[in-house]
Formats: sequence, C-alpha cells, structure tokens
Amino acid sequence: MRSKGFTLIELLVVVLIIAILAAIALPKYELAVEKARSREAFSTIAQLEIGFRDYYLSQGRPAYGTRPQGQTVFNALNVSLNSSYVFSNNNNYVCSKTFMYSVDCNPWWDMCQISAFRLSGRDDPSKCSLYAMQDTKYVITGNVYFDKGTTRTCYNWSTGDHTFGQKFCSMLKDENIVEEAN
Repeated sequence: MRSKGFTLIELLVVVLIIAILAAIALPKYELAVEKARSREAFSTIAQLEIGFRDYYLSQGRPAYGTRPQGQTVFNALNVSLNSSYVFSNNNNYVCSKTFMYSVDCNPWWDMCQISAFRLSGRDDPSKCSLYAMQDTKYVITGNVYFDKGTTRTCYNWSTGDHTFGQKFCSMLKDENIVEEAN
C-alpha cells in the first residue's frame, strides 16, 4: 500500500526551485523598491528647480551673490515639503527619513546644485549632519544653471556594498532618467 504524501526528495526539489527563483528575483525587487523610493528625491529636486527658476526670474542673479545654502534656500524658495521632513540644526542640510538634501548656489559656477544623498541604516532621522553621509548608497544631483537648462546625474557613493549604487545609477542612466551615471 502506497502512502499519500510527498517524499523527501520531492520536497527538496520544490524548496530548491523556490530558492533559485528567489535568488533571481530579489535583486530586481530591491532595485524596483529603490526606484520607487528615489521618486521622493526626484520630486523634491523638481520642486526646487521650479523654485529656483521663479526666484531667479523675480530677483535676478544678485540674489545668489551671498552663496546661500541648505535650509536657507528651502526657506527662501517657499518649497512645501512632506511633513515627514526633519530639518537639521546645521543650515547646510535638510533631511527626510531616507534622503539628506544639500543645496549650494554659486554665482561663479553659474548654477545651483541640489544633491539628494540616499541614506541607509539610520535609526534616528533627526541625526541630519555631515556624518550621515557615511551611510550613503548613492547621490542624485540636479544642476540648475542660471542661463541654461538643468542636468541630472547619479553617483555611486556606496561605502559597504559598492555594487548597489553602481547598479542603481546604471539603471537610471539606461532608462534616461539621469544624464550621467558614475
């Protein structure tokens, strides 16, 4: 009489197939999730680009003569940000749960540079400082030129897993979301 169950070999084959499928799908899933998270950075950068254009048209180039940075620029542009943002004590950085933003306007460069540092491994988002950059996976920058268009780039900044930032930036470049990927 034959039992109505699975043999150990059959169960091992099923587990092996599931493990192989998971190993193939997990990296793609991680990139897809990261791409969704990066939408926050692209949205904030786009808001700031519009704010810079409006501010520049109303105030002119002399408004950038003092080289304003960070929170000063966010306040001057009156950009409405998500309530999950935590503003730092340091005027150079503005942080959310997953990104640290830096803004630097320089009349000598003829542009303002917005940088979104993708932070990982932070338990306390209120720790928004230069030290938070040690946990950065990648950086998305938007260069808003005074007399030209805007360029966007992605930089690998991974300290632990060097391949993730590289893969992610390459994916953004391949999809024409950024112009350069380093």
